[in-house]
Order: sequence, then C-alpha cells, then structure tokens
Amino acid sequence: MSDALANALGGEQQQQQQQQPNPGEQQQQQQQQPNPGEQQQQQQASAFPAWMGEVPADLQTDDLKSRAARFQSPLDMFKAFTETQDWARGRVALPKEGDAASFAEFAAKIRPEKAEDYKIDVPDGNSTELADAFRPVAYDAGLHPEQVTKVVGFWNQMQADMVSKQTQQGNTELKSIEMEMGESAYAQRLEAASNLLRNAGVEIEDIAPAMEKIGGGAGKAMQALFKMAEATGELAKVDGVTVAMRIGSMNAQQAQAQVDGLMNDSEFMGKARTKGTPEAKKWEDLNAIIARGQ
Repeated sequence: MSDALANALGGEQQQQQQQQPNPGEQQQQQQQQPNPGEQQQQQQASAFPAWMGEVPADLQTDDLKSRAARFQSPLDMFKAFTETQDWARGRVALPKEGDAASFAEFAAKIRPEKAEDYKIDVPDGNSTELADAFRPVAYDAGLHPEQVTKVVGFWNQMQADMVSKQTQQGNTELKSIEMEMGESAYAQRLEAASNLLRNAGVEIEDIAPAMEKIGGGAGKAMQALFKMAEATGELAKVDGVTVAMRIGSMNAQQAQAQVDGLMNDSEFMGKARTKGTPEAKKWEDLNAIIARGQ
C-alpha cells in the first residue's frame, strides 16, 4: 500500500518535471520572438512603396520615405510637386509686423502700378477733390483696387444717407413753420424771401444749403430769411395775387384777369421784361396758370 502510494506520488512528480520546459529550449524560444524595434522597422519598410528601392541609399532618409509613402510612383510624386509649385506661385506672403521691406513687397503685388489707376466712383454733382486726395493715400497703404471700391462705396452711401436724413429733417422743420403760420402767411413770406435774394442776384435754392449749416437747420435758416424780408420791406410788396399763385389757389380765369390788368401797368411791364425780377416771375407764373387752363 505504501509502495503503491509512493510510486503513484513519485510518478506524478516525475510527470510534472517532464512537463516543465527545458531552460535551453526556453531561451531559444525567446530568441525567436521579434524585437519590438525590429518589428516597427519591418512595418515601416512594408509601408514604403517598392519604387523607393530605385532611390540611392544615401537619399533614402526617414523623412523622404515617410513623404514618399503616399505616392505609387515617381511620376505621381513629380505631379504633386508641380501642382504645389503652381499653387505657391499664386500666393502672396503676408508682411511681417514692423518690416517695411516685406510690406513694400506685399503692397507691390496687390495694388495697381500707379495711384491714378484706382477707379473711384464720384456721385453726380460732387467734386472729385476728395477722390483725387484719397488715391495716393490708398496707394501708400497698399490697398487692393477691390478694397478701395468697397471703402468708397461705403463712404458714398453714408454721405447719401446723411443728405437724405438732413433733407427729411429740413422738410419736417419747414412744414412745422408753415403749419404754425398758416399756408397764406407762409407763402407770402416765402415769396418775399425769394424776391429779397433774387434782387441780390441769388436764388434761394443756391443759398439754402449754406444757410442750413450756418443757422443750425432749415427751419432757423428760413426764419432768418423771413425776418430779413420783413425788415427790408419785401414782405409788404407781396400782394394777395402772388400768394394765391404760390399756393395754387388761382384759376385760369383769375390769372387772365390779372394779366389784362397788368398789361395797362407800364411800370410793371417794364420790370417784367427784365429777367430775374419779381415782376418777370409773376408774369411768367400767371401765364403758366392760363396755359394749364385751371
């Protein structure tokens, strides 16, 4: 019994010892396993195209190999190179901050050859003085023609909006004065102010913009003209007929009656023949009403 047990135990122990790897065999197995570094190199080498073998060994740098891995042939690489060159030729390098030379090079590539070559839109009726002064400034700043077009467009639109706003505000102020005075009284003073300026060789349309700037608005400018017309006696010279013509309340029959009466006034007719006089304007307006047949 004890022998059987001993044999059994001894046989199991001997079997376990036989199952343990031989130290020499274990070392040989470890040597057969690839080195991690060698394994990575093998993977990289397999990723490089076969045509890289045609490149001289001293040129086969890791950087070149990694760049060439995306191309299937030297021709593919050459095509990519030429495309990159074409792309680079159309690019303009940005100037370095504080570097006058790089800025001059940058500006020369995007601005026109001469400042005079900038095309600047000047609204009808405006002076070209501002546009002429802006061209050399834009040239020194190295602005592209398209940039100048956008800047000028913004400026013109802003000026137009300001004029429109001032005109609307002026009309509102004048309408307020007319409502306060009444239509007839306002028309009488407006005619008197026009006659005052006309006698001085000035049309009210020519002086109104300047007076608005000096007087602080259309309303104040017109009030000043009304006072001047009254102080000089022009207001008293404007009769009801003239007022009726200005406000449009005179019909053709009434206008004809006025013309018939004035034709017998030699003094009036003498002045009416002189262009620019109040009498000439009154005569013209009366005949215009008759012609319209109102």
